[in-house]
Amino acid sequence: SASLGTGATFSSISSSGSPTTGISLDTVTGNFIANGGSIATAAGNDFDVNAGSSTITYAGSITNGVARSVEITNRTGGTVTFSGAVNDTGTGINLTANSAGAIVFNGGLVASTTTNTAFNATGGGTISVCDEVGCNPGATGGLVNTLTTTTGAAVNVAGVTISTAGMEFRSINSATASTNQVITLTDTGAGPFIVTGAGAAGSGGTIDNKTDDPIRLSNTDGPVRLSFMVIEDIGDMTGASNTRSGDDAIQGLNVDGGLFLTNVTIRRISDQAIYGAIFGSPDTATVWDGLTLTNVAIEDTNRFNVANVGDANNEGSIRILGLRGTVSITNSTFLRGAEFLDLFVPAGTLTMTVTGSSFTNAYKEFTSGSLASVGGHCIDVTVQGAGAANVTIGNRAAPSTSNTFLNCRLASLRFVNDTASTGNSDFIVARNTFTVNDGSSGIGGDFDFPMGGVLVWNLGSGPGGSVVDTIVENNTFTDVTNASGGVGQLSIIAEGGLLQGLVQNNSFVRPGNAPWWIQSRNTANSNARLQFSNNTITGGPSLCTTDPACAGGYTTPGLRTLFDANNGATLDVTLASNTFPSHDTGFDPGETVEFRGLAPAGGTFCVNMTNNFADDGYSLEPTAGAMRTVGSGTCPVGAPSAGCQTVLGNRGNRGGANNINTNPPFVRVFNAAVAVSGTNCAVPNGGPF
Repeated sequence: SASLGTGATFSSISSSGSPTTGISLDTVTGNFIANGGSIATAAGNDFDVNAGSSTITYAGSITNGVARSVEITNRTGGTVTFSGAVNDTGTGINLTANSAGAIVFNGGLVASTTTNTAFNATGGGTISVCDEVGCNPGATGGLVNTLTTTTGAAVNVAGVTISTAGMEFRSINSATASTNQVITLTDTGAGPFIVTGAGAAGSGGTIDNKTDDPIRLSNTDGPVRLSFMVIEDIGDMTGASNTRSGDDAIQGLNVDGGLFLTNVTIRRISDQAIYGAIFGSPDTATVWDGLTLTNVAIEDTNRFNVANVGDANNEGSIRILGLRGTVSITNSTFLRGAEFLDLFVPAGTLTMTVTGSSFTNAYKEFTSGSLASVGGHCIDVTVQGAGAANVTIGNRAAPSTSNTFLNCRLASLRFVNDTASTGNSDFIVARNTFTVNDGSSGIGGDFDFPMGGVLVWNLGSGPGGSVVDTIVENNTFTDVTNASGGVGQLSIIAEGGLLQGLVQNNSFVRPGNAPWWIQSRNTANSNARLQFSNNTITGGPSLCTTDPACAGGYTTPGLRTLFDANNGATLDVTLASNTFPSHDTGFDPGETVEFRGLAPAGGTFCVNMTNNFADDGYSLEPTAGAMRTVGSGTCPVGAPSAGCQTVLGNRGNRGGANNINTNPPFVRVFNAAVAVSGTNCAVPNGGPF
């Protein structure tokens, strides 16, 4: 120990070739300031500080090739600042057991430490790594901070607070096969961790060939911002299909400050590109507050790059259990993965927008083995408990920001308010294209090709129920068949609580099954209010010709447009100015548009139709429950029901006998008469309507 009294200031201090340490300050009292100099080629640590709480500033350069460029331990206060350039090709920077005080690097930091940890900070204190003298994390300064390793960790911060000035690096690299984590942030406080890159692809660094999570975040209260990085070839690629290695590109628990990726590429990952959950059987939720992806490319997750295998059980490209806050995905590309976004919202509110992005091939088929294919949804959002979500896929006002979905195995979009959910959620789908161009199954499969549809499902039967409001408008569905079990290109199910929907100005092209499949079911608490306006459905030959279920091919739509209610549920449907072609009546006999009150118990069913055109007419089938239609007159049982033909014809509806202009329209009333009144059906109101 030593005392500098009231402090000592030096214009310059230099050391070269020391057989031990360049500068050693052990339990020193009084401030130490050196305004210049250089330390190089010491056999030991270049700059070593132990204990004390005085202010220490060194403005000279530090160059180390053997031991540590900087080691600071056991500090109890004060600030240590390195405002000169630090260059380390030895064993890295080590900051440990500093119970208080701050450490600042604002002179440029370059560490290339091969098998050693380049930057290690654990056990207390506050840290800043700045790319300008003034330490402004909102600006990109002229100083260059880079970390490079082979099999060593690049940065490990645990139990150390990142200051509001942040830790800001130009690049972080680790590109040699190894089992190490590269960036580990644990209990880091509210300051930002930033990799800026230099504006070109990969300029933020490359991390590859790791059989561990190369980036692991835990209790990060500040934002983590990564730009222009490449993360590739991560995890164990061996094993049979649906094998989880537990290796993800980015893994996070309690990511309270959010994750922000810009111009980042993540590819060839054994499990997830981004995983937020506690790994297990089953996975359990964490808290992840916010995710922003801008110009990000995520490719070949879940071993979709490995021949004859793929993983879809509890895996996706991005899988987060416990997501909340703001999620923004813009101009990003998702290619070949089991389920591109698999998101669960058990608490809090998720506000999510997806624009200008493409989602391609959440489907992989096999030519050998026991599986025909693997894959899931392109986007799957599940709201649970008291959680709530406001999700917008596309942009209602800006066609240039639309999204494209191609070959999504179970569905392109699945939005579910889960059982016992009590939250209120909005789900808006606008100006997107949903397409399937693969109509044959893998080995041994039958009707196992991508389905590609959109499912909105309210199961929220918790106390007070839940409300889902959905708007589906100005989208194009082409050669899409089902939606995660729903047999419509668009499938909407109320199965607890209230579901309100506005479906308008969409184009449904060659539906493999029904264009729409609508149900209010299973409980008297189910209530659906739906309005369909100005939608056009067109038919043609199905993509499916080789699968046994397709019998050499058929004409689309394969099924009627279906509206069902059962078990005492309520269903209010308003249809205005929609066009329905003839479906394949050899495959599915019946009228083009059917409204069915089904056993057991039917439901309370209201139908309001104006100015619709349906090639083979309409069917009203109150097998159980109560059904009424809006108009004036009567709708007795009949095939056709002359009275009901008049009721619907007077409201501008047309179609029958394979002619959309037939007037009066063909109307079948089955099992029981349908009530007629002038009172309109309930329509969506409030919320986004």
